[in-house]
Amino acid sequence: GNTSKDDDRGKRATKASASARREKAAQNPPKKRSRKAPAQSDAAETAHPEHEDTEMERFWATM
Repeated sequence: GNTSKDDDRGKRATKASASARREKAAQNPPKKRSRKAPAQSDAAETAHPEHEDTEMERFWATM
């Protein structure tokens, strides 16, 4: 009986922590990227938008 309860608690704890970590990981990186991304994306687009388009086409072509 103790092992089953411990297993349930362990699974629930791992699931909760995993989901929480995933949510935090999903929320934190985008914020950090969003700060740097605008400058990089704008500069790249203004510098050579066609080049980015070709890269995307190549990327999708490989997919």
